[in-house]
Amino acid sequence: MKTRREVVARSQGLCVDGRGVLYGPRGPRKTKMDQDGYLNASFREAGTGKVVNVYVHRLQAFQKFGNELYADGMQVRHLDGNHLNNRPVNIAIGTKSDNEQDKDPVVRKYASEQGALATRKFTDDQVRDMRSRYASNRSSCPALAREYECSKSTMSYILNRKTYAHVDPLHPAGRCICGGEGRCSWCIADEARALREGDEQCR
Repeated sequence: MKTRREVVARSQGLCVDGRGVLYGPRGPRKTKMDQDGYLNASFREAGTGKVVNVYVHRLQAFQKFGNELYADGMQVRHLDGNHLNNRPVNIAIGTKSDNEQDKDPVVRKYASEQGALATRKFTDDQVRDMRSRYASNRSSCPALAREYECSKSTMSYILNRKTYAHVDPLHPAGRCICGGEGRCSWCIADEARALREGDEQCR
């Protein structure tokens, strides 16, 4: 069975107080932060001398919920989304979905966008090229699909903005709503495309 680090830590006198501070038998323990922003500390296991790393939020959760922490699929949650706030009132356990909902909305949006970027086959510039050539009748959907080595349905989705909708998004109304004064997103997108095309011609 996998070592339950929190159990080992408690057996050697480590604990987390009501302020979320890690203590050892001799007083407060120095912690370090990992790349995801979680506090942790290392100690040597009695008898074996093995170095064990324990996370402050998980130790707090073990103190609060006991062996429920080790149920299948269970994760430790920071209810306010702040990984540094390890007070008991801010610590809960739940599913991965519960844990995601505790994150700051901006963080969730960024993670979602990064995940989408990781699965994209085409760059934004490639998508612009596809749509520009299709709109000007320089290439057909089947021809573009062959060139970019994808199915015709995939290409059709791109050309019709069912996918890659973030690339030069159109105004929701699908038309200019500012009388050509350049203030609505439709006009701004058109101007941006014109500027790009001008830049490309000057390279």
